[in-house]
Amino acid sequence: MAQTKKEIQSHLETAGSQPRHRFGQNFMIDQNLVRLITAAGEIAAGDVVIEVGPGTGTLTEELMATPAAKVVAVEIDRDLAKMLREKFAGEPRFELIEGDALAGKHQLNEQLLVAAPLLPLPGRERAGVRGEKSGREGESPSGVSSDTRASQNAPLVKGHLSPHPASPLRAEGQEAEPLPQAAGAGNVKLVANLPYNIASPLVIELLIAGVQTLAFTVQKEVADRLAAKAGDDAYGSISVMVQLLGDVEVMRTLPPQAFWPAPKIDSALVRVRRRDRLGSQVNAFSRFLHQLFSARRKTLRKALAQADYKADAIIAALSLDPQARPETLDPQTLWAVFQQTC
Repeated sequence: MAQTKKEIQSHLETAGSQPRHRFGQNFMIDQNLVRLITAAGEIAAGDVVIEVGPGTGTLTEELMATPAAKVVAVEIDRDLAKMLREKFAGEPRFELIEGDALAGKHQLNEQLLVAAPLLPLPGRERAGVRGEKSGREGESPSGVSSDTRASQNAPLVKGHLSPHPASPLRAEGQEAEPLPQAAGAGNVKLVANLPYNIASPLVIELLIAGVQTLAFTVQKEVADRLAAKAGDDAYGSISVMVQLLGDVEVMRTLPPQAFWPAPKIDSALVRVRRRDRLGSQVNAFSRFLHQLFSARRKTLRKALAQADYKADAIIAALSLDPQARPETLDPQTLWAVFQQTC
């Protein structure tokens, strides 16, 4: 049973807390929504479920009722983290990480990498989309809020992380194999009402790290960016990266009244199933996208030339329109252009 607005307010009062805008906190008060998010995660026995921004634990309670082997909750709010620690003290399948899910612009919290487990592949530790401008107040161009980066209030795990072995090299166009899991283990999944101020970079980093299914609520404008098609106003480097790392599905638009405090705009329930087309070239492709989309209004020929690529040769090899703009090229075409630069 999802917590009501009054119950959430009572929990916050007991914890000496209140909704904090700098953490992007909007609490779910719709019982049907809590069930929908959980169902969208398709949680099976043995799965490890990550919940970022558990708040007062209303979704956490639903997740603990699934056959998941483990629920890893990441909460940056110290007051709420203390409450959650006490609330789930008797649950051996519950693990709490007090801190930020992101350790930097393009890096996951190492405690999360170990707990999930999501150990990084070689060369992927600092992958992500760089330079994309976000429309949300208080965010840097990378999509990570300055408050989020500044408020890492739990020390990271120190020491060497033994990465998963890299996937074998694949032929051009062949999809990367799923990341290896521990023997007998299920998949790692994200099921969360994501704090709006870290959603875009976090989704990309989790996909790169090997999370197989992500089911989450987010502002509708963010969902539109993730699912945007070439030529759409919302289309950008984040759209391209996510769609080449997974299959994006906007499942439902959600009214402000499903949350408290009610956001000023609609939200959406999104599911992304990981299907990695980038493999070990994810970092290089991310840098390439940043170069191209920094000149998104220029022609493809000018954008490539400005980035010191052999524009005419690339365009001729792929039979592309030299007057086309980068923002009009679909993810597969942009990947093909990138392959010509290697």
